[in-house]
Amino acid sequence: MLPKQYRLTKNRDIRRVMQKGRKLSVPDVRLQYLIGNKLNHPRITVLVSTKINKSAVKRNLLKRRIKSLLIEYINSNQTSVDVVITPFRELEYSKIAPAIKELLSKVS
Repeated sequence: MLPKQYRLTKNRDIRRVMQKGRKLSVPDVRLQYLIGNKLNHPRITVLVSTKINKSAVKRNLLKRRIKSLLIEYINSNQTSVDVVITPFRELEYSKIAPAIKELLSKVS
C-alpha cells in the first residue's frame, strides 16, 4: 500500500494531470505526469476502468500489483511529480513490471 502522502487523491488534481500533463505509453499501459506539484515527493494514482474487468476484486488486484511496483520508484526518486497510471487491459505481474519500470524511467 502506498503511504498516504504519496497518493494523488483529489479529483481536481487527477484531472489537472490528465489535461495538462505529458503522456507516455507502451502497448498495455499509459502514464501521464505533471512535474512540479509544490511538494518534495511524488504523488501517484492508478486508474482502472470497468471496461478492463467488471469485477471490482480483479480491478483492485491489478491496482495492488501496480502500486507494489511504485513503492520502489518512490523510495529511489524524490522529484515533485504527479503521476496517473492507466492500464488498458488486465495483465499478469510479469508483464506489468517491465512496462511500468520502462515508463517510470522516462519520467525521471
